[in-house]
Amino acid sequence: NVAGRKPVNDDTQFCIGSCSKMFAAAVLVSLAADKTVDLEAPIDRWLKNFATNKLADGSKVSRAPTLTELLCHRAGIYSQRDRLTKNQTRWIRDFEIPLADSVAGIAREPLSSEPGKQFAYSGAGYCVLGRVAEVAAGKSFNELLALHVTRPLRLSRTTYFPAIDEDNIAAGHKIGRAHV
Repeated sequence: NVAGRKPVNDDTQFCIGSCSKMFAAAVLVSLAADKTVDLEAPIDRWLKNFATNKLADGSKVSRAPTLTELLCHRAGIYSQRDRLTKNQTRWIRDFEIPLADSVAGIAREPLSSEPGKQFAYSGAGYCVLGRVAEVAAGKSFNELLALHVTRPLRLSRTTYFPAIDEDNIAAGHKIGRAHV
């Protein structure tokens, strides 16, 4: 924390942002290896509200995206690289909202393209992946992360949700004239 002049040490936790997508992908691949999910199956197998997706022009899409399409950012789900609405931003950035509620909101959004047709970098798509994993495995995504990735790798402090009383978390800052 630059403002508090608190140095980083071996126990400091960092927000890894989009690098967390690799962790989420590892969870899904592990679930596929043990046959809990099928990466080629349309996601409406687990999330029924994706069975009725439409495009922005109101036309119905031919099918729900597959897990592989979500993993590859080719599901047609909105991208944070575009101008997001207030709700779209909230569903992927407000960690107070349960994942199930965020994904229900994401499902109400029109798709930007037919699944599989176009690349669009999508954090929202990875929220959907996490929710599919929860529904398929019957556990929270954070539990699945621990079970399939962090415990086997002995990453004892890696989590999506640090403890509320954690005081050793790196705080981001903007570099300004005083820091140049």
